[in-house]
Amino acid sequence: MKRFLLLATACVSLLSPFGAVAGELGSVAVVDVEKIFAKAKAVQDIREYYSAKDKEYKAMVKGFEAELMAKQKDLKAKEGDLTADEFALERNKLEKQVLESRNKLQALNKQASKSLLEAENKVRHEVMKIINDISTEADYDIVFPAQSLVRFKTEELDITAEALKRLNKALPKIDVKEE
Repeated sequence: MKRFLLLATACVSLLSPFGAVAGELGSVAVVDVEKIFAKAKAVQDIREYYSAKDKEYKAMVKGFEAELMAKQKDLKAKEGDLTADEFALERNKLEKQVLESRNKLQALNKQASKSLLEAENKVRHEVMKIINDISTEADYDIVFPAQSLVRFKTEELDITAEALKRLNKALPKIDVKEE
């Protein structure tokens, strides 16, 4: 109990100067960027797109695995009919196919990750622009991310809903570009 009271006293003393500074700053606002990203239409499009891509990727992996397993089984069946050099040559061909398949999958994965990052950055840039626009229009001196605050007293400070509304209007859909 003593520790709690000591901690509470320390917090109050630390926050008191902040309250004075916030009063001097003028108006402040709070925005929940994580909530915006969770509910934005464009982000939902990105998730749906990559969910479909993930299924496609997994199907491709299964196809490669099945094909390579069949070729490996076929090679094993032929082992007795081939000379040691012929078998080594066939095994090397199979190993080369395994590497090519792996490289192809890695390239596809890398490109998908790059496209995802570009799409997310486009949304992130638009969110920051919208927050800046709202803060300029409302003459806020400072906008805090909700994640950095323990609590804020009134919902009037929260500009999240307005930012989300504007984002959904500005970016209702996002085209994910793959090269």
